[in-house]
Amino acid sequence: MTFNRYRNSTYKSINMRLLLRLMMALLLVSMTACSTKLAYNNLDWIASWYVDDYVTLTSAQEKQLDSSIESLLLWHRKTELQNYVVQIKYIKIDLKNGIKHSTIKNYINALKQFWDVILLKAEPDVMRFANSLSDKQITELLAEIEQQNLKKINDFNNSSEKERLKKRFDRIEEQITEFTGPLDRQQKKRLTQLNASLLSAFEQRIQFRRDWAKSIAAAYQLRQQKHHKENDRIQFEQALRPALINTNSLRSQEYLAILEHNQAKWVEFFPQLISSLNVKQLSNVQSKLDDTIADIQGLY
Repeated sequence: MTFNRYRNSTYKSINMRLLLRLMMALLLVSMTACSTKLAYNNLDWIASWYVDDYVTLTSAQEKQLDSSIESLLLWHRKTELQNYVVQIKYIKIDLKNGIKHSTIKNYINALKQFWDVILLKAEPDVMRFANSLSDKQITELLAEIEQQNLKKINDFNNSSEKERLKKRFDRIEEQITEFTGPLDRQQKKRLTQLNASLLSAFEQRIQFRRDWAKSIAAAYQLRQQKHHKENDRIQFEQALRPALINTNSLRSQEYLAILEHNQAKWVEFFPQLISSLNVKQLSNVQSKLDDTIADIQGLY
């Protein structure tokens, strides 16, 4: 697959999910159609293109964004990627010895720590870029967010619960079988039970997106009232931080409870799935993890 800088649904599916590749390996789920190495090597323009879907950037802003991403990726290659390889090697060992619920929780905690490190490193550049956006660009951004909300609501309302369950089942099955190969009847039955036990968070997610947009709007309204002094800049960044860095603070307790419930169901499901894998399936998983390790090591 070659990469050219233009909009294409195949490329958009890659999005920023490359950095989630670790989680896909941790939880035997993969959402990327192209190799880790290929996608990672093109994250600079992928990120710019993704941002451009929401707001029209000036040439200076595009250069600023490209420079920030290039710097972040250079740091990430040098300091973080080897940690991912170590973690995946531990997973390979656990697959042989048996994975418990506590082990899956450890993987999730490790992923959160990896993301916290990235966010901490990226925060200064993120804030500088956010401060470069004009009021007109923010109006465009907020309008695009709401337009997407309305499209999501329309798509949701035009589908039945049965159709949504089927779509989610197919998506999960595809993600898992990319690692394991075809599932047997009993495994599909377990997957059906998992799918039925997961709670929908659609309404809560839409409300979160709207609260998120309101938080962004409030921060930029605060900036309008200030005079760009140092203390004013700090207040603006503090107001913007929940929307950019600490998004959980904008999620309702109901939304967080649903997310926690669904995570618990996944934690319960994965040890059962892994213990049910036959020799060929387990070999497929190990090979996929080996490929992921090789891809990551090729990025050093």
